[in-house]
Amino acid sequence: MPRPQLHRIPSGEALQTAGLAPEVPFYAIGDVHGRYDLLAPLLDRLLATDDPVVLLGDYINKGPDSADVLRLVRQATMTGQVIALRGNHEELLLRYLVRPRVLYDTFLGYDGLATLQSFGVGAPEPDGGLREMSRLRNALRARLGDLEDWIAGLPFHFQSGNVVALHAGCDPALPIDAQHPPSFAWGHPKFTKEPRGDGVWVVHGHTPVPAVSIKQKRIAIDTGAHQSGTLSAVRIAPGRLSVL
Repeated sequence: MPRPQLHRIPSGEALQTAGLAPEVPFYAIGDVHGRYDLLAPLLDRLLATDDPVVLLGDYINKGPDSADVLRLVRQATMTGQVIALRGNHEELLLRYLVRPRVLYDTFLGYDGLATLQSFGVGAPEPDGGLREMSRLRNALRARLGDLEDWIAGLPFHFQSGNVVALHAGCDPALPIDAQHPPSFAWGHPKFTKEPRGDGVWVVHGHTPVPAVSIKQKRIAIDTGAHQSGTLSAVRIAPGRLSVL
């Protein structure tokens, strides 16, 4: 049996894709990770069109401008044209805010220090112990303000026709509406190993790739913006995938 083919699509090119059938064309943007400098001009460009724009999550951590990215994304969603999904980094942030003493090391391990600094909280005091963990959480929560509730209200997926947009992945053996939505932010161990049998295409981020790629109806668009300087977006239309 032949191995499934991997297609890499360079920026500025398009691929005729039989079976790709969204109800309406839409754009999807990969993981931002604090790169306001890349997201702002891209959003300006896409908002000049009439197509919906879906951001796949992971707005924070790693890059330098998490606070500005969150504010920009929230403002963009107010237009009604932009749908912002929740990634695992947003999920971890929300969990950290509730349980700082349990998830302190995990949050920092996911490059959460960059987010703390972007909100002006600063670095933790060495050997600060449990009190320091709570102090940092309290300071971050105060700086977030109503952004915390906005993040908590972000959906985990978007669907148009036979195309689903989500952050990390899903169980290929189950219908989308039969799955636990928060798992879309973290992925599923079989997502990249087994094809779906229902004809649904999935556009996702989370796992960095050298270029936008398609394999077994999975469209991967996280091109590691925080390091590569390339924030990728795709336009998904009936039978055609274009890379920005």
